[in-house]
Amino acid sequence: MSPGSAALRPVQVVQNAYVVRDLERACHRLQALYRIGPFLRTGPKALPDVRYRGAPVRAPITLTTAFAQAGTVNIELIQPSAAVPNIYDDVVPPGRDGFHHVATWSSDYAAEKQAFLEAGFEIIQELRLLPDCEVSFIDARPVLGHVIELYTDHPYLRFYYDEVDRQTREWDGKNLILDLDIPR
Repeated sequence: MSPGSAALRPVQVVQNAYVVRDLERACHRLQALYRIGPFLRTGPKALPDVRYRGAPVRAPITLTTAFAQAGTVNIELIQPSAAVPNIYDDVVPPGRDGFHHVATWSSDYAAEKQAFLEAGFEIIQELRLLPDCEVSFIDARPVLGHVIELYTDHPYLRFYYDEVDRQTREWDGKNLILDLDIPR
């Protein structure tokens, strides 16, 4: 079956994500263009329990990220650093900036992941943020031109989203980039 030839469940896109090579410059560029902010920065942090194309990743994939809210959609900027093959450099070549993925919640992660596989999509990278919080990056480039990030609808992730939304509503316009540290 070719990807996209079978209908999947309706999804709510909750995030648009971009790979960037200079996080601060990208925050300023998006604020100037879209007038969004603040950007809540995390990291650099190594991703936990990563599998790339089905195999465990033996070297760290480290990300520095920044999150902002644009209406109902979360914006994620990702600055990757890795000496091993990874989803970020697969989609956006090293040295370039570009659109990477849309994200959606999953109330039944295992079933929805399986539905993507049965519909002919490939999972490029997976990780486990917490024992009960998984993430899959599904290759939808042949159909949509980008990746889909499917993740468990988990209180830990909801807290991140709620915090970004709260900070956006309360932002005084002064500091564009704020550090965000949410313990696991």
